[in-house]
Amino acid sequence: MSAIKNQNEQIIEQGLMVSKKNEVVVRDPRVIDLFEQLRLMISGGQRLTDNEALALANFAIKEGLDPMNGECWLLKSRNPDGTYKIAGIMVGIKGLRRKAQEALDKISPGNFFNISYKDINPPSNEYEIAIEATLNDSVSTRQYIENRQLAYQMMKDMPGDKYDAINKMVGESGPKWIGYGFYRKDEHNISMDKKFTPRERAMKRAEASVIRQRFNLNYNYRDDNGAVIEITQGEKAQSQHDAPPAMTFEIPNEIISTAAEKPSTRSSDQTITMPRPMQPEDLKTWLNAEVKSITAPANDRQRALLRGVLEGCFGGTYENPEAMRHMVTNYLTGNQSVRDLTDAWVLCLLNRWLKPVKDSGGLYRADPIANKEANLIAEMLRDAQDSQEGEEYADIQ
Repeated sequence: MSAIKNQNEQIIEQGLMVSKKNEVVVRDPRVIDLFEQLRLMISGGQRLTDNEALALANFAIKEGLDPMNGECWLLKSRNPDGTYKIAGIMVGIKGLRRKAQEALDKISPGNFFNISYKDINPPSNEYEIAIEATLNDSVSTRQYIENRQLAYQMMKDMPGDKYDAINKMVGESGPKWIGYGFYRKDEHNISMDKKFTPRERAMKRAEASVIRQRFNLNYNYRDDNGAVIEITQGEKAQSQHDAPPAMTFEIPNEIISTAAEKPSTRSSDQTITMPRPMQPEDLKTWLNAEVKSITAPANDRQRALLRGVLEGCFGGTYENPEAMRHMVTNYLTGNQSVRDLTDAWVLCLLNRWLKPVKDSGGLYRADPIANKEANLIAEMLRDAQDSQEGEEYADIQ
């Protein structure tokens, strides 16, 4: 039975791989299942040709969208001879909302975004309605608040107007994104006006603009006539989305009050300058000299950041990044767990060595040179471990 089944599977696979004239060859069973559902379950599905339904099904599966929930649909344009052709696939406002929430969920569960709307004066007489949409999200807002709190702790002992300095560092208000939606006077359509009012359509266009900006979504969004609605330079200029990532946590010496600062044990002969990336032993020597000059306290958030950034150096390379983090931390500091590190060691590894910055996906990554140095240590420790295991195996034999 097994041999017959395998032979049948081979015949089916060979059949799917044979290209036939005017036919679309589909191998993904998910696409086939969705293709069959589209013809039965979406409005106008019976009018779709096989190629059209397959194109929509393939796009939906690839992008993770649900066409039966109105997240995407097929656009057609009329040819001069009266026939129709595929003009593209439209990702609707439901699809954009879904991709926006997915992007936030990837950072951590429970994140959200909020959009507010207000009517504005149309830019010219051709427009009947103009809407401005403003988007804020929990990730950017939380980071902005943390940055302000950290900046205040860094500057609380400074003389003068510390709030002006804080505003220059992190901005006067939290990050926001702005988009505009317009409804032209020539867009009135009896059929469309029954489904959505002109103001509702302008609001959806503003929402689509601001979501595409914030989450860097490259889907085209179109008006009722099929024209692509581009994001304007004016919208980009209004959006205050250049807020800094999480600030580095080391408090500059010139900001710490001399009365509160403990005497430093660092001397000129402890200053070590070496080319980067350093070899493991050189890096260990340098960090052990650097840590002696740090007297500032570290908090739990900094310890958590250190764990995540150091483990991130080994993600995709080692099966157990956490175990590798323990080994590297132990090699450099004598302690495996970040929990057991002194405050000075936490700040030394985080700010003097790793210097993390936030990537485009919202994750903190180590400086590329520090990442390479961490992996040099990991390779050295792994080779030593493999060598030891080989010797133990030889003894057993």
